[in-house]
Amino acid sequence: MDAIQQHNVSYICSSGADVGCSSYYDPGLAAYGTCVRNGCCAYSAQITESTLCDQAPAETCCFRNNVCSDDFCFDVYGTWVSQYRFSGSQADVDQGFAALKEKGVKRVLFNVWANGVIFANSATAQAAGVQFGNDRLAWAVQSARQYGLELYAWFEYGSMACYGSAPSNQFANTASANGWLLYNMVNGQPVYNTDGTGDFVFMDISLQPVRDFLVGISRDIVANYDIDGIQYDDHFALPSGFSSVDSMGQSSRYSQTESLMQAIKDASKSIKPSIHVSFSPSSLLFSRSKHNVDWADWVLRGVVEEVMPQYYRTTAADFKRTLEEDLALITRSDQVVAGIRLSGSSFPENTPQSEVDQMIQISYSKGLKGISFWFADNVILGPYFVPFLRYC
Repeated sequence: MDAIQQHNVSYICSSGADVGCSSYYDPGLAAYGTCVRNGCCAYSAQITESTLCDQAPAETCCFRNNVCSDDFCFDVYGTWVSQYRFSGSQADVDQGFAALKEKGVKRVLFNVWANGVIFANSATAQAAGVQFGNDRLAWAVQSARQYGLELYAWFEYGSMACYGSAPSNQFANTASANGWLLYNMVNGQPVYNTDGTGDFVFMDISLQPVRDFLVGISRDIVANYDIDGIQYDDHFALPSGFSSVDSMGQSSRYSQTESLMQAIKDASKSIKPSIHVSFSPSSLLFSRSKHNVDWADWVLRGVVEEVMPQYYRTTAADFKRTLEEDLALITRSDQVVAGIRLSGSSFPENTPQSEVDQMIQISYSKGLKGISFWFADNVILGPYFVPFLRYC
């Protein structure tokens, strides 16, 4: 059975015929094995030896509970494509999307806005001094339709103007001249970074021209491209640590971010009612304290149609702890898609496969809407092997 078929057939566990697994006794766990879908074995108490299960690697020999009930499934299985690889030409995009289709990915979150550059046509962006990189989103639309993938325009930089400690690109300089940037005056000099910003320069989204800019680029891209959704992430923020922000009351700060996201959603749906609006924040307590984003309230009020928190941890234990902290504070786990880290700059090493597999199992057991991998390179090129997932 080839890789594409593995992800599209109606899967039935065949443990009765898998005598290799059912007759295998694990003395450490004091149990015989049962073949279950890969990704469904609790606590990774499994053996992936291909001779034990007839449909390996789609199934695995498990010595603990099968956490995937017969009627449970993920609505979302996605991954983020960055500005660096598998996006620089039509051939690059096609290569990446073809590999993602083969590996069972259903949704691609494709970068269109980064460091003062937009990779799609937008009159709003052009008027604001944004550099046009090239029309990468047109390439992504072509490949997504060819391979039957959901395509979301991912606005990676959100309300950030640039990377660094001061304006460093054409757009950021224009934004600075227009008075759009957040900063503190220290010893007579502007300081653009705080504990809530990291090494990035943010725009002040309490200003109407900034709000109009973000609503405008979102609306333009929805109007100009055949996409299924849009996504902003943790870089959509009104960061704490600036005097102009901290002087507001907490409810006012939360209201600024929520009302802007609502305006983005309303403008996008006025163009295309079926467009799906997703948000990928940091964990809830960090989002509230550092970014003035109360995304639990957004879920409750329907400001966004799903949240995809970045639970980027290198161990399943840390992933589970952070996820459970958030789930205790929100009303609906079925609106949560877990962002799972395969690799990234925060840690030099890849997350071990066994830890990622456990994170998937935890996501099943908590009844989440799905999962999304940070980021696509590791799915396309390895070393991570994507397990079989059951889709709704």
